[in-house]
Amino acid sequence: MQSLKKWKWLAFGGIAFAIIATAYYVYADPLRNRTYTMKSTPKKIESLFLETKPVCFGRYLINVPKGAQVIWGPTDIDYQIVSYPGQGGKMSIEIQDKIREIKGERHRTEQSMLIGIFDGPNPESKVIVSYESVDDTYGANLYSYIRLGKNGYIQSVKGMTLGLNDDSAPMGLRLDKNLYKKNVAILQDIAHRLRVRADDEIPSESGICIEAGFLPGQTAKYQERVSIGFRFPEYPDVSFSLSSFKTEHYDESNTLDWALTQGKEQSLLQGKGLLWDKIDTLQKGPRVIAGWEGDEILSRLPEDGSTPSHHQFRFNYAGKPTFDPLHPVTEITMNTGVSGNTVGEVHPSLTDDEAVALWNKLTSTIRVRPVVGTQ
Repeated sequence: MQSLKKWKWLAFGGIAFAIIATAYYVYADPLRNRTYTMKSTPKKIESLFLETKPVCFGRYLINVPKGAQVIWGPTDIDYQIVSYPGQGGKMSIEIQDKIREIKGERHRTEQSMLIGIFDGPNPESKVIVSYESVDDTYGANLYSYIRLGKNGYIQSVKGMTLGLNDDSAPMGLRLDKNLYKKNVAILQDIAHRLRVRADDEIPSESGICIEAGFLPGQTAKYQERVSIGFRFPEYPDVSFSLSSFKTEHYDESNTLDWALTQGKEQSLLQGKGLLWDKIDTLQKGPRVIAGWEGDEILSRLPEDGSTPSHHQFRFNYAGKPTFDPLHPVTEITMNTGVSGNTVGEVHPSLTDDEAVALWNKLTSTIRVRPVVGTQ
């Protein structure tokens, strides 16, 4: 798969790692709410939004400046799926290479590492199943290669168990080599339903937008995980990203208050208490975005040695524990001072007013995508 393209989210995801790495001093006092006020929207931001475009992600839409760069991150429809726009012609080669790779390894107890090859929606699409390792028959890997016109898509399942819990079996696990067939059926269902979607296409029916693709219909039993980010050529040090996934359980660690409390504790442990005290909390409090009743904090971090002062904004929503696609666990972040993959490398191109205005402009347009019927 790496021969087709580098996972583009890595270039953007480095920012997320930087946020985690600096979380010990990023957030201001979690017990204090504030509201930021400005006289009017700065002209730089008004000008940036003179022309906009809607972008479809998951079951949602957002309006971004027309020139914004769209960067897709990790996406799951039950299992991770990677899109390869314009590279559909390489799917047959990828299939042949994967089969050759699997057959080239000798399993310790089986005739081959290959378990089976199954049909996809067309002759150039296949599902390949192999054992997970040469020494184990209790694990399997599945790879779904999909060609749709000029586009290619690869969906994968790693480490699927081929064992059932059984107290009477050795180590409490009974081998069942047919278990993978359920996963093959899921991959085939997704491959048959998936269709190509142009970058500017906004479907009017229920379903999930992914990079260069759309899965119509209901996916009640499938996980839906979407990550998307935006960069702005006019302000290359600014990054904006959103990620979401369905959940069946409430988890306090998905809330902003939990992150703030942990951040304050870590700041004290790391001897960053003075920096914590210097953080300028521009705004903090409850916020409803697209029906998500979460919380946001807009902070400006102080200068720290060679790291200039910069903005880090964040919204968290813990989701509804009902596997509801319209109430997923959601995190939205915006950073200034970004260079390459690192936050706080350069001086921000936006003032506090401009950064807050940009955040408000973007987040206020996030909404459920209108559909004919229901989602």
